[in-house]
Amino acid sequence: MSFGQPCDEFPLSSLPPLIRDAVIEAQQITQAPLGLVAASALGAVSLVCQNLIDVCRLNTLRGPVSLFS
Repeated sequence: MSFGQPCDEFPLSSLPPLIRDAVIEAQQITQAPLGLVAASALGAVSLVCQNLIDVCRLNTLRGPVSLFS
């Protein structure tokens, strides 16, 4: 990838159907770039799941899973 060149569309087929459909609907309503809408959806899903899933690191460290950590 070189800078200044547009990258390919976001790979919607990688998303689960429920999230994919929500991303498509939000993109059609807002006319925002597909990648931006998809990244926002992934961030929202990450935030919602953060309190439900813990990750263990080095056997003694345990904490919430997060997209941003």
